[in-house]
Amino acid sequence: MTHYSTDMGNGYKGLEPRNRNGCLIAAIIGLFAFVFLDLGRIFGDPAPGTEDAWWRQVPFLVPTLIAVTITFLCVRFISDRKDSDGS
Repeated sequence: MTHYSTDMGNGYKGLEPRNRNGCLIAAIIGLFAFVFLDLGRIFGDPAPGTEDAWWRQVPFLVPTLIAVTITFLCVRFISDRKDSDGS
């Protein structure tokens, strides 16, 4: 595993590959989750009889935040496993 220094005298080294991959994939999943889950709730009409369903009470953006967080952590976990296998 490569050590990335925070000393700016040596220049910025960037994110570790596992963090970079996690951020990229989480951003893509977050965009899809936002479009389909959150904007769908705003612009879409609820199905008849579901106006008071429990999932309609979930605060705005919470589904997107959950999807992004889980995706980021999963990608980091997979990257750690791949790095520890000697790849």
